Amino acid sequence: MFQKNTSRGKVKTRLAASIGDEKALDIYRELLMTTYSEVGKLYGIDVIPFFSNYPEPLPIPLHNSPSRQIQSGQDLGQRMSNAFAWAFSKGYDRVGIIGTDCPELKHDIIRDGIEQLENFDFCIGPAYDGGYYFLAMREFHPWIFENIRWSSPYVLEETLALVNGRERSFSLLEILRDVDTEDDYLAFLAKKRI
Repeated sequence: MFQKNTSRGKVKTRLAASIGDEKALDIYRELLMTTYSEVGKLYGIDVIPFFSNYPEPLPIPLHNSPSRQIQSGQDLGQRMSNAFAWAFSKGYDRVGIIGTDCPELKHDIIRDGIEQLENFDFCIGPAYDGGYYFLAMREFHPWIFENIRWSSPYVLEETLALVNGRERSFSLLEILRDVDTEDDYLAFLAKKRI
């Protein structure tokens, strides 16, 4: 599970541009609590928080979190690749990654994504913004992170092109909205009220 350290001015910067650093930090903390609440329901699945800079106390204690790690790498792709390499080196045979900014992501979706790896090489959870909120694989394939325009609306498209180009199998989960902008947050609040 990738997460940023909870520092004002360092989280949800696109959201902060319209609502301010303090409010963006409050929203990020809310997103963290939501994510931790859901991953805490994943019995039988280890959850390893990967912090952006340094380990922090977990917002909610997790029964299924045997360690905490620090992200390493120059860009998001390298950081994710390094996290997958670490997990597979520890003996995990199915590894998935999520962020902490998709409040619609529930534990049963995560579990389904991991279980999809029994039949597919990859499982991907597409996001409305053209990226993905979930990526899982049953073997380490670092090429899936190469030549991707990170933080662009082409991330999912380029990722699927790599998977198809290598003739690997994949499944897609339902499309969800992550929270990067004020419009995303307002859409989430509106859906939450329904």
